[in-house]
Amino acid sequence: MIAFMRKLFVILMVFVMACGGTALAKKKKARNEDTGDGRFPITEVDVLSVTVSVAKDGNVHKTYRITGNTTVTIDGVPVSARDLRAGMVASIDVAEDKTTALSINAGDPMKDRHKR
Repeated sequence: MIAFMRKLFVILMVFVMACGGTALAKKKKARNEDTGDGRFPITEVDVLSVTVSVAKDGNVHKTYRITGNTTVTIDGVPVSARDLRAGMVASIDVAEDKTTALSINAGDPMKDRHKR
């Protein structure tokens, strides 16, 4: 019985480590405080982060970490984070730490304007 419990514990630990902390984190949708719609203009992108403007005047920015577990889509199509570009608009699901992006869904701001 003890051997079985040890094996079960090891398997459980391997699973938790393989999933990573962000995979088990609760999702929270970032909200644009000015517009309330959850879509932000992307102002800067690099390999490890995406920065968005969170105010109408463009003077307030928020940077979110991009990890290996972050899912990125453009118009619903899975892509790499390197495909994101400044000028796109994005909705971002963030981890409980409020700094890590769990998912980023970006799109063309002109295309989104026609959907309204």
